[in-house]
Amino acid sequence: MNVVEVDKGLHEDVVNFLTAVAHDATIEDYAVELAEEFELDEYEAMNMAYREYNGDVSIQNYIIWAREIIRKHRLEPE
Repeated sequence: MNVVEVDKGLHEDVVNFLTAVAHDATIEDYAVELAEEFELDEYEAMNMAYREYNGDVSIQNYIIWAREIIRKHRLEPE
């Protein structure tokens, strides 16, 4: 295992990334928002959330962001 000394910039980038991921809405979070907005019951809200939630967009954005952090801090695997 390689030990990488973490500089302040990398630390900040990683903390920002993890914070964004942790605060992203899950399908369940989205269902709660839909239930409140459209006055739906839990079952209807969950069905609507599954139909409309596009988690692939979030995942793609996080992958791109993670790759940018890796390139920026030259963390490419050896």
